[in-house]
Amino acid sequence: MTESEIGEPADPIAHMVELGWKVEGPFYATAPTPKSEYRKGCSDEVDDLIFYLLKTVIIKDTFGADHSARREFERQNPDIGTFSSKYSKLGLNRLSFPIYAMEYILKKVGKAYPSIEEKLKAAARLAEISQEIGGYRAMTLEEKIDFAKKVDATVYQFLQVLSE
Repeated sequence: MTESEIGEPADPIAHMVELGWKVEGPFYATAPTPKSEYRKGCSDEVDDLIFYLLKTVIIKDTFGADHSARREFERQNPDIGTFSSKYSKLGLNRLSFPIYAMEYILKKVGKAYPSIEEKLKAAARLAEISQEIGGYRAMTLEEKIDFAKKVDATVYQFLQVLSE
């Protein structure tokens, strides 16, 4: 049975574009490949970072700041709701995953390999990112997009350190 046969569009992005939404990204076509020794004990988190970098997108819908209308639309259109929650960089939950993943990897890898701990800390910029995410809900759409792109660049740099 195909996705179309079970009521979901084969391409949620095409459906969003038909609705007048804009979808941008992913902004990276490849990601640095972390060394296998750095993946031990945190391979799921490394995979989460790679997924975030290579698969997530910025979705500009037509709801603006009306979160209630967006949630109602997603409830009525679960294909788009599911896609958005998994792939939209602008969702606070999705945006938080790479931050948590970097914190976890930093603790695991930093403890096992102290020689790269400082490089990982510098790449992750966790204090700065965590402070900014605290004000995420008050940001304008453009500020949220800029922040998501900053997280992208941070994740890329963090993976780069893990690959050296």
